[in-house]
Amino acid sequence: MQYFLMNLAVHVLSFTLSFWALSCVRFETFTNVRKPGQVRLLLLLLSLGLGYLVAQFFACYFRIQRTVEALFIDRKGPTADT
Repeated sequence: MQYFLMNLAVHVLSFTLSFWALSCVRFETFTNVRKPGQVRLLLLLLSLGLGYLVAQFFACYFRIQRTVEALFIDRKGPTADT
C-alpha cells in the first residue's frame, strides 16, 4: 500500500510539474491557431508523456537504491564474537 501511494504521488507530481513547464512553450506557433482545443490537447498529452517518463525514472532510481542498500547492509546485526 505504501509503494502504491508513493508511486501515485510521484506520478501526479511529475505530471503537474511537466504541465507547468510545458505551459510556457508557445505551441500556437507550431500549430493551427484556429483550433485552440487541439493545442490544449497536445499540451495535455505531452505533459502526460513527459510526466510518465519522469515518474518511471524516479521509480527505477528508488528501486535500484533499495537493491543496493540490501546488498551492502548487514541485516544480522552485530556479532557476539566481539
